[in-house]
Amino acid sequence: MATALDYWIYRDGRERRNGPQVLAELLVLVAAMEGAIGDDARRHAVDALIACGELEAGLADEGVATLTDVAFVSDELAAAALGQGRDARVLCARLSMLTMPAHVTTSVPEGFAYYALHPEAYARAARALRLGPGGALVVGVRSIGTTLSAMACAALRARGVRASRMTVRPGGHPHARRLELDDAQRAALQRARDGGASVIVVDEGPGISGSTFLAVADAVEEAGFEPRRIMLVFSHEPNLDALAASDAAARLRRFTHAVAPSGVRVPDGEVDLSAGAWRSHVYRSTRSARDWPASVTHTERRKLLVAGRRLAKFEGLGRTGRAAARRASFLAGASLSPEPRDEGDGWTSYAWSGTPLARRDVDARVIDHLATYCAKRSALCPCSTPIADLEAMVAKNVAIGVPGAAPPKLRIERLFVADGRMAPHEWLRARDDSLSKVDAISHGDDHFFPGPTDVAWDLAGAIVEWELDDAGAERLLETYRRASSDDARPRIRAWTLAYAAFRLAFTQVGMRSSPDAAERGRLARDAARYRAAAAAASGPIEA
Repeated sequence: MATALDYWIYRDGRERRNGPQVLAELLVLVAAMEGAIGDDARRHAVDALIACGELEAGLADEGVATLTDVAFVSDELAAAALGQGRDARVLCARLSMLTMPAHVTTSVPEGFAYYALHPEAYARAARALRLGPGGALVVGVRSIGTTLSAMACAALRARGVRASRMTVRPGGHPHARRLELDDAQRAALQRARDGGASVIVVDEGPGISGSTFLAVADAVEEAGFEPRRIMLVFSHEPNLDALAASDAAARLRRFTHAVAPSGVRVPDGEVDLSAGAWRSHVYRSTRSARDWPASVTHTERRKLLVAGRRLAKFEGLGRTGRAAARRASFLAGASLSPEPRDEGDGWTSYAWSGTPLARRDVDARVIDHLATYCAKRSALCPCSTPIADLEAMVAKNVAIGVPGAAPPKLRIERLFVADGRMAPHEWLRARDDSLSKVDAISHGDDHFFPGPTDVAWDLAGAIVEWELDDAGAERLLETYRRASSDDARPRIRAWTLAYAAFRLAFTQVGMRSSPDAAERGRLARDAARYRAAAAAASGPIEA
């Protein structure tokens, strides 16, 4: 019998990119460091470091000869990010001499892009570690471990510790990873062991299983290190007893572990609204907690209330954050969402006022606004490449959630970065009766499906989330057609099934992971609604 673990909600963050173009983009970021001072210098260095770390990880995975030079630049950028001063012109000159492969596969560093993890957190963690006179070998787990290892190593060197680093890529089942060391990695470990060094393993997580950290720690121990000389640096304090890997808690407790302090940099006076806490702030006197919108709280972006009435949200560091900033600017320019203010370190704040809508507020004006929003967004946020696994994801989730239903054939007519959050509470009604979309920037470009997709995903989302009847759905699609010249009606049922099946999967996974009974009840309520919507859309569907 299928369980929540069988659903498919995460998409592959790897991307096959043009190698010379990746290098050219990195050169632009490094050149931007020239002449910058103070916090601007730090921010430019961090931006360049994250891009260099992505490239380093991709080259390491493919065994490219230029890896050593790129790793050197990563180390120099990490030192610059810690205020140690590096000449951007020298780094650009070194990079300019490199020959890149035609293509390189890079992965989005999820902690920097989605989870408000800053590279400096690992520098602070490294400064606090107690090490012996033999120094340290820092082992970064690719992909994000390239950047984290460079930062930890730079911080150790700054405090006079003899430090070197390498990166590794465990493989195998997510709950039972294994690390096969190559000759160079074995030699590095042997030198560190013979020199009396400790090994510091850096990665974000641990995730659901803890098996990635365990794979690396086990391999290091097998190379001859005593467990007390193996230190694991986590991005958060885990519940070891809840990890899914075999005997994870007992195995991890054999090694030393530390947690990188977040040190989030945001304006003073913040109130944390993360992990669903925004609901008690918004609905404190208007709705019973039982009737709140459901939330898979551990997947929410960090959110803070700053300066009284501004919502600060982590929109991402690196290229993910830059893309989010462009979308925020475009949408604000079209009066679809509030004007963004860059707060630094991946944080953006927005004016936050008005009353969130509810399904009972639906009327012709609201439907027309939803349709116009989809039309304008599809023009403002286009993209060129759809996600390859979308139909496979939908087919799997339909098979689990709506047994016997045929998987839909999804036609892409207008490709864009979706909003992905079309529920009523996502819109605010201001005192002048205008409507504004909140949380409109990042969900279409995160590590969940759908990723870049057809505009019909958001149209279907509006139909399902607002529970539009046939007349309401027809008005939505006709208003959208007039605004966009794209008639989505022939394909909307297929996309409605796709949307509902994914949201059903997402809520089912959330129900399994939530420790809060009230939250599970809200998610179960939504799961029933998505299952009904998927079943209604699962009849004969246009090809």
